[in-house]
Amino acid sequence: MKRISAIPTEYRGIVFRSTLEADWAYNLDAYGIDWCYEAWGVRLGKINYLCDFYLEPQRVWLEIKGPHNDRMYKPELLRRELDADPFAWREPLVIVGRMPRKGRLTFHGVGTGQRLALFDCCSCGKTCFVDLEGAWQCRICGHWSREILASAEL
Repeated sequence: MKRISAIPTEYRGIVFRSTLEADWAYNLDAYGIDWCYEAWGVRLGKINYLCDFYLEPQRVWLEIKGPHNDRMYKPELLRRELDADPFAWREPLVIVGRMPRKGRLTFHGVGTGQRLALFDCCSCGKTCFVDLEGAWQCRICGHWSREILASAEL
C-alpha cells in the first residue's frame, strides 16, 4: 500500500501537521468547541505522546487519524494512564477523529462499547461530545435531559 504523506496546513495562524488536523480545527470552530492544538506532551511509560487536540472545558483528548491505524497504541495508553471511567461524564475522554464521511465528522472512542455523539446542550448552549453508553450529561455544565437523546440521534 502506498503511504500518503501529510501536508502541513495553516489555519488561524497555526501550522497543523496535516490538512486533516486543520480541517478538524475548522470544524471544531464551526461547532463553537474550544480547543488547544498540541497543548502539551505526556509521558506514557517510556513513550512520549503529543495528542493533537485537547478540548479543555470538556476534558476531551482528540487524536486525529487518517485512513490508517498507525500508532493507535498511543491514545489507548493515554486512556489507561488517565485511569478514567470512560462512561463517567466528568472523567477525561479520549476520542479518535477520522476523515469526514458524507460531509459529517467521523469519530470513535478508544474504549470498547462506547457510542459517542455530538450534541447541543439545552442548558449552556455549548456543543460537546457525550458517550451514549454512559451518563447523558453535558461534559461542560453537567446538565442532563431527554433533549440530549433527541439531538444525538439526529
